[in-house]
Amino acid sequence: MFELEVKRLERLCRLKPSNLHLPKAYTEPPKSASIEQKKLHIYRTTRSYFSCIRIIEAFNYTMCLDVRDTLVQIMSSFENLEHKSLYFHTRNLLETVAAFNDGSEKIKRFLTEYETKCVKNPPNLEDMVWIKNIKFFYDQAMPIVLPSSLDPRKLAGGQAVRDRDGILSNSNILTKLKKLERNVEGLEEFYDLLSEFIHPNSFPFLNNTQFEIKNLQESDRYELEFFLELDGIVKFGPGAVAISNLEPYSLIYKKHENIIRKAILLMVRKNEELNNHTTNNLNILRKMIRKDAGGAMPQSFLDKACICGSHKKLRKCCGTKSRS
Repeated sequence: MFELEVKRLERLCRLKPSNLHLPKAYTEPPKSASIEQKKLHIYRTTRSYFSCIRIIEAFNYTMCLDVRDTLVQIMSSFENLEHKSLYFHTRNLLETVAAFNDGSEKIKRFLTEYETKCVKNPPNLEDMVWIKNIKFFYDQAMPIVLPSSLDPRKLAGGQAVRDRDGILSNSNILTKLKKLERNVEGLEEFYDLLSEFIHPNSFPFLNNTQFEIKNLQESDRYELEFFLELDGIVKFGPGAVAISNLEPYSLIYKKHENIIRKAILLMVRKNEELNNHTTNNLNILRKMIRKDAGGAMPQSFLDKACICGSHKKLRKCCGTKSRS
């Protein structure tokens, strides 16, 4: 059904993102601070800078992983005639792609802006303006990668309490779906159809009713008949011959299959574009750190994992100019 699309998404999910550190703007140490304290400040600040990019990488990875897993669920539901699960997972897939489409475009805009600035004025450690970009990246990216106003710390404690003063905000998925429809024609009609089948208002009747859809003279018009047996007492519609709940909906799916494929192909393209931007930004940061901060890393950290998340030791990566 969607085997080819699953394989494409699996290729994008092969490389897991690096371990993340929460980005933070550290207070600059006073002039009277020791050399080791100043080196520690450079280490923490540059690690936060890399973490901003790594968070975007994690967003790119997890969204593709979620769509891949959802596609697998769709295929399983279709084969096992589980129509309720089929509608739910299909709608979830479309919402995820819509959120990724909107979020990746916003992230690419401010990454491109940063790349352009770096071409004109290469960043360096002496110019403290680059540190302000940590807050800029964080403020721009976090509402996109975590679109919720719930305070994660309170949520972890079992309290669904909103963080009204925080940077996070709620996300309107319908707005994002309208943006996605510019690239995926027919999306709104299909999404509304799926919503009707799984909406609580229609659940008791629609989701327990067996339908038969007949094509009228091979056109786009359909005739709908339904019949349902309630506790062996009440019967609706013509005849008493039962058919599979999923059989009529296969016609609907065949009609809209290309919508799902177009959405996935769009996501694959957006993923590759965003990945190119994160790679470019990581290269910019590495050049800056190796040029200006290589000899300024704390000696005690040289055998730890590098701040850029490369999984190499610091002394063999961004700290190559450090003196032992």
